[in-house]
Amino acid sequence: MWDQFKEFTAKCGRVLVVMRKPTKQEFKLVAQAAALGMLLMGAIGFFISMVVKLVF
Repeated sequence: MWDQFKEFTAKCGRVLVVMRKPTKQEFKLVAQAAALGMLLMGAIGFFISMVVKLVF
């Protein structure tokens, strides 16, 4: 178990070394994609709830 923990911490360390702060353009693109996804999921949920209310 101790070896697994050491291996996990080593992998985490490698990830932290490779990580970098996103540029403004990258952040804006990710934020827009997330907002579009939330809007789409909300619209689908709303549509389904309206259909259920109309049918039943």
